[in-house]
Parts: sequence; C-alpha cells; structure tokens
Amino acid sequence: MGSAMLLVMTTTNTLDRIFNGYSLLSINIVIIVLALTVGGGLYFFETGLIHLIALLFIALALLRMFYHHYTYDPILEKFVHASLFALLVFAGSHVIEYVSMMFLNRYVDAVFENVANFYLISTFAIIAGATHFSSINHKTYSSFLRKFSYAVIVGLFLLALFLLANDRAILLDTASGTSYAYAGMLAIAGALTSIEILRIRRLTPIMHGFTTYLLGALFTILVAILPNIFYEALGDAGVPSYVSIYASHFLFYAALSLFFLAFKKMAYLGGVYEDLKALDVN
Repeated sequence: MGSAMLLVMTTTNTLDRIFNGYSLLSINIVIIVLALTVGGGLYFFETGLIHLIALLFIALALLRMFYHHYTYDPILEKFVHASLFALLVFAGSHVIEYVSMMFLNRYVDAVFENVANFYLISTFAIIAGATHFSSINHKTYSSFLRKFSYAVIVGLFLLALFLLANDRAILLDTASGTSYAYAGMLAIAGALTSIEILRIRRLTPIMHGFTTYLLGALFTILVAILPNIFYEALGDAGVPSYVSIYASHFLFYAALSLFFLAFKKMAYLGGVYEDLKALDVN
C-alpha cells in the first residue's frame, strides 16, 4: 500500500509541477491566439484541430483521475468521486462530439444538444455528490435533492441515447422553445451548484481551495453550454458557426484546466489529513 501511495504522490507532484496555474493559462492563451489567427481563423475549424486539442485536455484530465490524492475522509471521498465521475462524463462528451463531426459528418442540432446533455449530467453528478454534506444537518432535503439529481441524470442520459439514434428528432431553435428549456435547466443547475458547494466550503474550510476552483470550473461548463444551445439564434444574428464552436471549446479548455487545478488543491489539505497520508506512505 505504501509503495502504491508513493507512486501516486510522485506522479501527482510531477503533474502539478508541469501543469500549474501559469502554464495552463499560457497554454489556453496560445491556443486561442492561434485558433483566431492561423488560416484566417478557419484552419482549426476546417481541419478539426479544435476538436483534437480538446482530446489532449481530456487526456490530461484522465491522468488527474487516475492520480489524485486520497482524503481519508469517507464523506469527502464521496464528493471527490462524484467530481471525478463528472470529469469523465464531461470529457466523454467531446469524444462523442469529435466522432460525430469528424467521422460521421454530423453537424446537426442533436450533436450540440448532446454536448449540453453531458455537461448537465456532469453538473448534477457533482450536486448529487455534494448532498452527502447536506445530509449532516438536512437529511430530508439532501435525500430529495440527491434523488432529483439522479432522476435528471438518468433522464438526460436517455435523451442523449435517443438523440444518438435519432439525430434530427429535436431542433435547437428559439421557436420550438428547446433552447429556452435548456437555459432554464442551466439556471437551476447553477443555483443548486452554488448552494451545495458553498455549503461544503463553509462546513469544511480545508476544502476552500478545491471548492473555489471546482465552482469556477462548473460555472465555466454552464456558460460553455450557451453557444451550443443558442447556436442557431447566434447564426441568425450573423455569428458564424465556427465562432460558436470556438467559444464553446475555449470554455471547455478553461473548465478542464480549472478541474485540474481543483484536484491539485487536494494535495495540501493539511492537519490530520497530512498525518494520515504520511502513515499510509510509511
């Protein structure tokens, strides 16, 4: 157990040294500048490079999933595992988008809808994980919210499967009201996310750094949904489709960067957690 823990700590420390806040910010800025300038701003879109870069961020996120610090707290671990699951779903959404657009040549509403569906699944997964803290003082409320979150996750997942099989079943236009329905879900997800994560930060001050970055990542995810669900409305307003795709992906890169930095904060919880970590290594 000690050698395995030592390997995890060594790997995470290496990742943290290479990919810190400054390096991730620099990487994001360079990508944005290149995407907007190379080939008149169209090269990344026409070649699919904008999607390929997303896969690189996904690979970085997966590394963080396999190599992260254990908290030695059963309630904290439930929340951390929910966050890791959300990260996996969040990353997987862009794998599906990449395959749909680059190999199946599907540039239809269903593709953009499914990105939104998986983003929302990620958010509600974290809300469900956070309810374990609410249960300390509000058991009835936390039980209801957890069941509600699971119901939303299952419903969105089934909708995603339906859209994969019927890619022209639902249109993302303001006339049908679908875009506004998603916007309403974003508002609900944003409110619940804020309430639950801020409660965790209040109850467990040692998680301040993790929850701050996580909240930033989740709000970035929710904002990243907007170009997807309103891309037709943006097109009617004269915004080129590649600009909407760029905006969504830039926000995606930023969100994964914040996720990465959030888990970096798990390395420095301090107090009894550091003592338990030292015992495990020895």
